[in-house]
Amino acid sequence: NGFTLTSGMSNIVNVVRSELVGDHNSLNTAIFTQIEHHIGKFDFTAGMRLEYFEMDGERGDSDFLLSKKDSTVLPSYPVLRSGFHYALGEYTHLRASIGQGIRYPAVGERYIKTSVGALNIFPNPDLTPEIGWAGEIGFKQGVRIGDWKGMLDISAFINEYNNMIEFTFGVYNPINGNVINTSTPEGLAEYQDLEASGYSIFDLIGFRAQNAEAARISRIDFAFNSIGKIGDFEIVSLIRWSLFLITL
Repeated sequence: NGFTLTSGMSNIVNVVRSELVGDHNSLNTAIFTQIEHHIGKFDFTAGMRLEYFEMDGERGDSDFLLSKKDSTVLPSYPVLRSGFHYALGEYTHLRASIGQGIRYPAVGERYIKTSVGALNIFPNPDLTPEIGWAGEIGFKQGVRIGDWKGMLDISAFINEYNNMIEFTFGVYNPINGNVINTSTPEGLAEYQDLEASGYSIFDLIGFRAQNAEAARISRIDFAFNSIGKIGDFEIVSLIRWSLFLITL
């Protein structure tokens, strides 16, 4: 009756044995389902995925707060997506979609501890997963002028991220990788204790993977594809223009 249902599951086991990051194990298990429906000129898709993740036997990365009132927490994180397409005409199409995403910290981002010359990389086992969502709305129009055929595509996107993971330069404790804030009495005392233990400032500065604040990327995209002939020459062209707006 025009319905298509797709369901399944996946299980990924990651085993790391390394002098650079240490020995670690992680498990990523998921179940998913998606439904697609087609009625005349209208197509609709909706799906959900439940993600469970643990690293070194520790849970919490995939916890999902179900209700703030009673603090109910699910051990699996739900990821939703949906989209639709409608054919306004034979060469005129309208589309829209929205979806969520989650990315768990990699072993290297959490546990790498190394130095190359004066460059130090510190571990951060307290990293939390990146989460976000993306939305799009677009319009596509086919055109024909003589022997030339083309397709105009206009679309708008929004991508929003929380807890983005990025390597940040700063002053860190080489023993545990924690940030040292020398502008506070506690941070200054920690810095002085490390100096007394034989560490220099060059041992304390470097990069560490950290969770950044929320970021939003908005974009408007114009694209035009065409194909045609001039004499015996066939010409294929692509013209594209994008406008970005990044908010941190």
